Order: sequence, then C-alpha cells, then structure tokens
Amino acid sequence: MRLGAVVPYWLERPADEGLRVVEAAEAAGLEEVWVGEMLSFDALALAGAAAVATERIPIVVGPLPVTVRTPVGIAMGVASLQQLAGAERVGLALGSSTRPVAAGWHGRDWDRLPGRMEVAVRTIRSVLAGERTEEIGPPASHGFRLGMPASVPEISIAAFGPRMRATASAVGDRLVLNIVTPGLVAELVDEAGGTPVTVWVVGGLEPTMEAMAAVKRQLALYVAAPGYGEMLEEAGFGSLVDAARDGLPTGAVAERMPDALVESVGAVGSLADVEAALDRFESAGADAVALVPMTWDDPAGARIMEGVARRAP
Repeated sequence: MRLGAVVPYWLERPADEGLRVVEAAEAAGLEEVWVGEMLSFDALALAGAAAVATERIPIVVGPLPVTVRTPVGIAMGVASLQQLAGAERVGLALGSSTRPVAAGWHGRDWDRLPGRMEVAVRTIRSVLAGERTEEIGPPASHGFRLGMPASVPEISIAAFGPRMRATASAVGDRLVLNIVTPGLVAELVDEAGGTPVTVWVVGGLEPTMEAMAAVKRQLALYVAAPGYGEMLEEAGFGSLVDAARDGLPTGAVAERMPDALVESVGAVGSLADVEAALDRFESAGADAVALVPMTWDDPAGARIMEGVARRAP
C-alpha cells in the first residue's frame, strides 16, 4: 500500500505550515504529497512553492473543484507545475466541492456534477496532450491550444455520492475517499471495480486533548451530512448523528464526539495504534493511504510521517 501525506489546512494553524508539511513528507521518505486548498493558499501556488522547495516527492495538486476552475485553467496550472517539478512528479486530483463553496463563495453553479466532471477530465487530458479544444461542454472551450510542452498526468477524482463515485470509476485513474471507515472502504473498493482507491486518513501520534478537540470541531461539520451520517450510524455513532440532524449546533456536536469516532475514520494513538489502523485500511482494499497529520503537538506532522515511513511492508 502506497503511503503519502496531505497538507492539512487545520483552521487554527499557521497558513505557511503547509510548506513545512510537504518538506517533512519528503524528508520522511513518503511516496507522495497532496496539496489541496481551503481558506488560505491557492493550491497551485503552494504546489509550485513545494516543487521548488523539494527534490523528489511526487506532488498531487488538488482536489481542484471543477465547479470553480475551468478545465483549461486547470490544465494550464498543471502544465506550469510540470515545468517547475518535472512531469513525472506531478499528479492531479479533481473534485466537485460543495454548494456553499461553489455557489456561495465563488458565485458559480453547483449542478450537473457528474457530467461536468466528465467534460473536465476529457478537456484537461486533451489540452495536456497538445490538442486544440473543441468541447461542447458545459463548460465549453473552443480553440485553445497550450503553448508549452506538457504531459497527461494521473487524474484522481474525489467522490462520496454514488453518481460521482461511478463517474470517478469510469473516467478517473484513482478514486479518492475522505473521512471513511475501513468498513465503508471495503464496500466502495468492491463497487469501484478495479479502480485504485486512495483514502485520506487523519493521523495523530499520541495527540493531545487540544489536538483531538480541534479535529473534532472540523469533523463535526460532516456528522449530519447525507452519506457521512449513515456511515457513522453504521459505525455505532447513531445518537450523535441524530442529535446533529435534530439541530444540535456543530460546537456542541464536537463536544459530545467521542474519541472513538475520530479513531474509526483515522489513525490515532501510539505508533502501534497508527500502524494497526493503516493495516485495517489496507485490508479493506485501499491501494494508498494519505495521512492528514495533526500538527498541534507534532510540528509539520514530522513524527508521525517518520514513524509510518519505517512501517514494515
């Protein structure tokens, strides 16, 4: 199973910590690092800085939201990153984001998601292969041709709902799952029909109460969400899901959240606990795990990444 890391973008952490995480992942010898975006760095800007600051580690930029960025814009960004890092070090991940982000923050439509993803993947591959765009869309692009050499990278698709998962399996090179139990991973690996599955897993090596509380505050946003709530019910946290769906504020959801919920979707505790969790995800069929390191008491996640990098194959 391939082991990587994710730039975590924890809300209470310094914005520039992301670059330190990338450097720590390379120093630990992990096999890839994922650079997405949330409320601070633009993903392509940070990935470019990471490419310059490192020498070896492959960089997967994204998931970039196809509801916000155009396929041509994404392709130009990937080509630019390839110039900085070398094409062999660059991967791309795509997602659909959420309605509050796409419509609320960016004023873009958040609809027809599977179809838009298919168009985006097709257009990006075409542009990076040096072809002129002739896509009917939406979103449509006509007459664009990239003005520098580029390569078509591996394209991963982040998905949770059934229609987008089907799209990811049909047109993507990898399916990316986030905040999932090993039990659900096993189900979705079977459903994916051979498409490699990568799981993002919150990782904490002997985390403090402060770190656990901070992670719970972010996980609380997902407890009532369709799909996630049902998964957590199946994992034994139905009373918390019911309370969240009955209107319990997210802050109160976080306060009620047991450590066991974090542990059910993460790799948390001693190094032996972390390794056992990784074994569970591997046994469930995950081809790769990317750790989202808790960094409050583990600067840049260096300790946990060094620990798992020494894990026996």
